[in-house]
Amino acid sequence: MKHQTLFIVLMILSVFSCQKKETLAETTSEVNSYRVQLKENQAENVLNQKFGISMRAGWLDFVPSFLTDIPKADTLSIRFTSFLHQRKLNKLYKDGLLDSMEYPSNRIKKGVYVINGYRDNKQFVIIDANNNFSFKDDTVFNYDINFKHRLPKNVNLRDSISYITVTYDDFDGKGISKKKLKVKPLPKKISYHEFLTEDQLKKINKKQLNDIFDVRLFYQQDWEGVLALENRKYVIHVLEGLIGPRVSFYEGDPTTIVYNSDHRKYRIKDTLKLNGQFYRIDSITMVKDELFIRKLDIQAPQWGFLKGEKSVDFKFQNILEKERKMSDLLQDKEYVLVDFWGTWCAPCKALTPDLQQIHKNYGDFLNIVSLAYDKEKEPVLDYINKNNMDWEHIFLQGNAKNGKEKKPKLIKNFAIEAYPTFILIDKNLRIISRGVGKKGLQKVLEICTAVRANKEYQKKKANN
Repeated sequence: MKHQTLFIVLMILSVFSCQKKETLAETTSEVNSYRVQLKENQAENVLNQKFGISMRAGWLDFVPSFLTDIPKADTLSIRFTSFLHQRKLNKLYKDGLLDSMEYPSNRIKKGVYVINGYRDNKQFVIIDANNNFSFKDDTVFNYDINFKHRLPKNVNLRDSISYITVTYDDFDGKGISKKKLKVKPLPKKISYHEFLTEDQLKKINKKQLNDIFDVRLFYQQDWEGVLALENRKYVIHVLEGLIGPRVSFYEGDPTTIVYNSDHRKYRIKDTLKLNGQFYRIDSITMVKDELFIRKLDIQAPQWGFLKGEKSVDFKFQNILEKERKMSDLLQDKEYVLVDFWGTWCAPCKALTPDLQQIHKNYGDFLNIVSLAYDKEKEPVLDYINKNNMDWEHIFLQGNAKNGKEKKPKLIKNFAIEAYPTFILIDKNLRIISRGVGKKGLQKVLEICTAVRANKEYQKKKANN
């Protein structure tokens, strides 16, 4: 990734002479406080990664009279996807940051209109990208009827869909101005379970349930800046999320940093450790042009949740309500694999056979403890029994999909944000691997394979 301009704000005013041009740092008034200037990115190497926001194009009860050039189709619906949400707009009015007389809500183009249709045995989508209320001059996306079924099983299909640039109105710090955003339309099978009861579902024809179609607009808003601390540079990457921005810190040369969806992401008010010191992400401006960080005068804890750090010897009640602690699982084994999952998580269940194989092939030196974060215990017990998952289990009650719900202590302490997450811990409670999904479990398998090979080598060496 090329960074033509790097923004660094430190405690003192400095000018850095480099081969690349950098902006002049600004003085901050508070000791140990840092103000990092951010620049919107939207670079292709970020957009082409698999993380982002998938925003549903919501149904409209009527077709707005000002929309023109609507094509003919066997089935067709007019949708609307909002990028500037009314809740944010109301807060801007309430806080006096936006004049409702100068910028009335009904005059602001908060999003884009979308046509989702079906003709000639294909689904088609048209986005009013330039927001001129006409679909005549916009790109038509065509998908075969089974695309929406294949997409969840093969996320690489997402790369086959081109991005288009849409225009909408957004707050720029002073008023409302035009903003551009790269999006791609993703066909999606409607999840009736989200809004219908089991009795209602039984009354709907199975073919209708399978063939009905929906559409979501996939996009990612991200910003970046550079922070210099004690002769070290950190690229700060901010991703917009449905429940607020997520902030990642990458140490190294800004021109060679590769963003990784598995990299640790922090929220505003989180504490993190950089170069042995602790910092708090205090705040970020509404328009995401500045991030404020503060150095904390605290002692380093004896435990952590990242690779290389030491895990706390946490106590827990297993699913059979027996009191245990982490070190119990390491009394007769060299490693313990901590698996965070849920019965609602399809990728988690898809890796159950892999976990079974790891348990079978490496159970002589490795224990597994699976932490199910789920709404009810009964489905968890049923799944465990049906799949012969005969290792340690913990049930944590809650809704992992509810970002506003208070999370259980173990989920919070291990900073679990994606499922499944796998953490491999050695006999000294040191975290030697942490990863997400199949790639994360593959790392564990590679370590186990290496341990097995070393054991066989040592055994052969001893016999000789």
